[in-house]
Amino acid sequence: CHYYAMELVEGQPLSDVLKDLTGEGSNPLLEETVTKLGEGEPPGRSPGATTSQEGSSITSLSDSQSGGRKWFDAVAKLIAEVADALEYAHGRGVIHRDIKPANLMLSREGKLCITDFGLARVAQEPGMTVSGSLLGTPAYMSPEQIAVGRMKLDHRTDIYSLGAVLYELLTHRRPFPGESREEILGGILTKDPRPPRRFNPRIPIDLETICQKAMEKYPDRRYQSAGAFANDLRQYLQRGLIAARRANIAQRAWKSIRRHPTIAASVALTTVAAIIVTAVLWVAGERSTSAEVERMLLEGKIALEAGRYREGMDIVEQALSIDTQSDNARILKAKF
Repeated sequence: CHYYAMELVEGQPLSDVLKDLTGEGSNPLLEETVTKLGEGEPPGRSPGATTSQEGSSITSLSDSQSGGRKWFDAVAKLIAEVADALEYAHGRGVIHRDIKPANLMLSREGKLCITDFGLARVAQEPGMTVSGSLLGTPAYMSPEQIAVGRMKLDHRTDIYSLGAVLYELLTHRRPFPGESREEILGGILTKDPRPPRRFNPRIPIDLETICQKAMEKYPDRRYQSAGAFANDLRQYLQRGLIAARRANIAQRAWKSIRRHPTIAASVALTTVAAIIVTAVLWVAGERSTSAEVERMLLEGKIALEAGRYREGMDIVEQALSIDTQSDNARILKAKF
């Protein structure tokens, strides 16, 4: 749905849908939406029912959440639509500033539409970068919204918030839980959310990577436009190569150092030790990536040998997207 000044949308707020999923485990409107979106299967897959890792046909939303790709593909399509709408608004100088499930309406036509531009600002207005009231909903606010006046606030704040919504759809958890507003805001400023696959290892790796890219603490490391966010989601849907790349152990360590200046100062006083540690972490990161690829290839081989061809080839393609030079992945792909 593109951004319009006013449009009547019949449906349910996404916040209500998520409450149903975490409470009762299902939502009729979302089940209907997943079914509708599943009618247009991504290239390289046969039409009809998606199969889970056990090879059984997915017949309900709960099945699709526990295996296969139908649920995750539907989530990617819905978020891509919202990213398209944000790209449209941003192109006209409008920043929403309060993207959250309560402001996203799941329509009866199976589309996710943006509502409530009450906090929206025109990007050129001076109020965007000066200190003032803390506006927005804590759980979905970007770090720059919290650090009001200390960091430039632009359209990339909406990209972060939409990434937080994607995170919740994938995991059924908010990125930064907390008992108080201060605890939530502190987490957003100083911590990285737990990787979605820690909660559900069936979440596709590319979809997790896209989510993490959208939620980078520093705006310059995020998608630089909502359109780029949408493009990566569609690359995932087409089983193509996404632009986002996973951070290795050394990169994650460096981000942590940047977030804690006192630690950075200590590291600066021990330059030699820092170089050695960085080198070790880099090697460990490369080994970790290699181990992850080999594990995926083993899963793919098992699926292929069991006759689950499409599932197996999907896993092999994922492995190739992580390590494009993997000889084992190429040999396995050629063999089957």
